[in-house]
Amino acid sequence: MKTRLLPITWIASLCVMSAHANDGQAYKSQLDTPVTRITERGEDEYRVLFIGDSITRHGTNASVKEKLGWGHIAGMAASTESNDYAHRFVDKLKRDRPNLEITHTYHTAGGSGSVKQRLDAFDAVQYVDPDLVVIQLGEHEKETDGTEALRQNLASLIARINAFPREPVIICIGPWAPTMNGASSPYNGWDGEVDATMRGVCNQEGVPYISVRELAEDSANHGWGEHPGVRWHPNDAGHAGYARLLYETYTTSF
Repeated sequence: MKTRLLPITWIASLCVMSAHANDGQAYKSQLDTPVTRITERGEDEYRVLFIGDSITRHGTNASVKEKLGWGHIAGMAASTESNDYAHRFVDKLKRDRPNLEITHTYHTAGGSGSVKQRLDAFDAVQYVDPDLVVIQLGEHEKETDGTEALRQNLASLIARINAFPREPVIICIGPWAPTMNGASSPYNGWDGEVDATMRGVCNQEGVPYISVRELAEDSANHGWGEHPGVRWHPNDAGHAGYARLLYETYTTSF
């Protein structure tokens, strides 16, 4: 039986970029994209659900294009949709598994992209019942909330994912925090605490964890786009790095 797709027309609003100093928040935004609701599973279908923020999927409209110079839908700042990490990773799976119908969808709804916001809006993808879930979060955690809140929220999000009927495998990707304008690495501060906290929760829950610190600290992996809010994100090379690490983790862990 082939999958039947029904479009859902809602789109989340663009979050106002905040002005927190030294944490990259001034560069971050999230505009969700229309969700395609999967209602029937294909006989040989393998489903991947990406739970993330703008690095996973960022929409566009007239306001976004004017403010950020961002005029297409993709993981920011991939130059095309096919170059973002989600599509690159799925393409790798398809090459390895030609007899499967590999489909993917996104959970990028609910605020700018904190773990709690994705957890609170989880009902938006309760229907998916995926075989694999990729969590790409960590960029929107607030230092004022502390690591304990992050620890509890991430553990709760993993529990919600584990409750899917198919009990999907999970891979978690930690925060992207590029070194901008010659400054010291953000991972020496709060972003490093987020990275370590997410790794600790994943180790406890038996979830493979990917740190992208090495990618983020290489200037070749960011800088594409007209606006600093876009250039902060991984470029095509950065997205390719995400896909490589994700695929390596997937093939060695499951």
